[in-house]
Amino acid sequence: MSPMRPDDASPRTETALDAAWRFHLGEHADALRHDLDDTDWQDVRLPHDWAIDCPLDPDMEQGKAQGFQRRAHVGWYRRRVRLVAQAGRRVWLRIDGAYRHAQVWVNGCDLGVRPSGYATRIHDVTDCLRDDGDQLLVVRCDNTAHDGDRWYSGAGLYRRVWLTTTGDVALEPWSVVVTTPEVSDRSASVTVTATVRNHRAAGGSVTVAVELVGPEGKTATVAESDVFDLPAGEAKAIELQAQLPRPSLWSPESPALYTARVRVIADATATDALDQPFGIRSISFTAEKGFELNGRARKMRGICIHHDLGALGVASFAAGWERRLRTFKALGGDSVRTSHNPPDPAFLDLCDRLGVLVMDEAFDKWREGNSGKHWESWWKEDLEMLVRRDRNHPCVVAWSIGNEVERQGESDMFELAGKLAEHVRSLDPTRPVTMGLEPHCRGDQWSLSVTAKVARVQPLAKHLDLIGLNYHAQWYDAYHLAMPDTPLVATEDFHFYSHRDNGSWAMHARNPWLDVEERPYVVGQ
Repeated sequence: MSPMRPDDASPRTETALDAAWRFHLGEHADALRHDLDDTDWQDVRLPHDWAIDCPLDPDMEQGKAQGFQRRAHVGWYRRRVRLVAQAGRRVWLRIDGAYRHAQVWVNGCDLGVRPSGYATRIHDVTDCLRDDGDQLLVVRCDNTAHDGDRWYSGAGLYRRVWLTTTGDVALEPWSVVVTTPEVSDRSASVTVTATVRNHRAAGGSVTVAVELVGPEGKTATVAESDVFDLPAGEAKAIELQAQLPRPSLWSPESPALYTARVRVIADATATDALDQPFGIRSISFTAEKGFELNGRARKMRGICIHHDLGALGVASFAAGWERRLRTFKALGGDSVRTSHNPPDPAFLDLCDRLGVLVMDEAFDKWREGNSGKHWESWWKEDLEMLVRRDRNHPCVVAWSIGNEVERQGESDMFELAGKLAEHVRSLDPTRPVTMGLEPHCRGDQWSLSVTAKVARVQPLAKHLDLIGLNYHAQWYDAYHLAMPDTPLVATEDFHFYSHRDNGSWAMHARNPWLDVEERPYVVGQ
C-alpha cells in the first residue's frame, strides 16, 4: 500500500477507505492487537452488510421485518493505513454509518461506542497516530441485543469510511453553513458562516476567504474576512455575505448547484480548504398555499423509503441509489421521506444533483423504540448530528423529529416534541419541523370520536411547523377547522401534501410506483 503523504499545496485531502478491510464474524480476543495475523479473516470492501449473507431462520425474533436474516452477532473490521504523520497536520476519521453499537479504535486508542446505527461520526485522530506510519483502524459492531428496527436494518460497516487531513488551523467539522436569506429570479443573497480552530501551540493571524462558483464552473463572486488573531487552542466563527445577480435556482426540474470554496489562511499559509456544494432556492409551507418552491406552489409527489437497497441489503452503493432515484423521477416522483432515520450522506448528494425533495427524518420511536435504552443519553447528539451534517443540502426542505412515537396525545409527548423541535430550530431556523403521527394513538383508534382525535393532535400545533399525519386522510377537514393556520402534511399516505382550496379540502393524490396519472380528491365540501 502506497503511503498517504499530504501535499503542502493541498491544505485538505480526503481519501475513501473502501478496500482492504478484513472482517471476522463473532468475538475475537486479539482483534485489537497490532501484530495480529488477520490473513484468515474475510477480505471485504465497503460498503459491507454482513447480515445479507447470514443463514435464513424462519423462527427468529422480528424475522418478518428483518428478512429472516439471523444477524445477532458481533462483527470485527480491521484495516491498515500507511499514513506518515507530519508536523502541522491534523487527521480526521469519518464513518458514515455502522450498524450498530459500533466501537472504534485507532492504534488501540478507544474512540468510544455509538449506539445508533445511522449516525455519522467524525473523530480527530491526530494524537492516536503511530510515528512509524503503520496505522491500524478497528471497528466492532454489536448486534447481539437483537434490537432491530421494524424493517431490514442489516449489519456492519454498510456505509463508507473516510480519512481526511488538514492543516493545524482548520475548519471545525460541519461548521460551514451556506444560507440564501433572500431569493428571487433577479438576485439572491448568500451568507456563509464557518468556525476555524487553531490547533497550534501558539496564536497567529488568520483570514477566511470564500469563492462562490456557479453551476457552469465560473467564479460568481469572492468575499474575504478581515485578518483576525486566533489564540492557541481557540475557535472563532466568521460570517461572510455576498449578492448574486440572476441566480440559477435549484428545483427538481433544474437542480442547479453552486459551490462555496472556503479557504483558511494562517500566517500567510493555506491551512485548510473545503468545497461546500449548495443550492439557491426558497421554500415556504403555509395552510393557505401549501408548499411553495421559489415562490411557486407545487404538489410534492413522493414516497417514504427505507435505507436498504432491496436484495442488495443495506450496503449503500451510490450506483444503486442513483438507479433507484432516476427510476422514481421517471415515474413522476419528486419527493422522499427518509423513513425513519438519518440517510447516507451520499444519498442526499444524489438528491441534490438529481433534483429530489427530501424530508430528513431523525428517529422512528423515541424512548420506546429500538434505541430506547440509549435515548436520554444520545437523542440530542444524534439529532444535532443530522441537522449539522445535512443543513447545506438544497434537497432537504423539512426536518422530521420522529415517526409514530409513543404516548401520542399525552403531555409528556408534547413536551418532548417541543424540546426536540426547538433544538432543531437552534441549529437551522430555515426549514420547518414536523413528525409523523400514527392514526391510532395508543391503539384505541376505533373508539375515539373525531373530537377526541383533534384534541390529541391540536396541542402539537404550538410545537411543530407542520402537522405530519400518517393515514389520517378522513380527518383532515376536522384538523384544518381546529388548526386553520397550521399546514398539514401527509407523512405516510397516497396524499403527500394538501391544502385548503376554494372552500374544500383539496388533495392531489399520486403513488408514483402504481399510477403516474394525477387524480384529484376533494373531501369536506
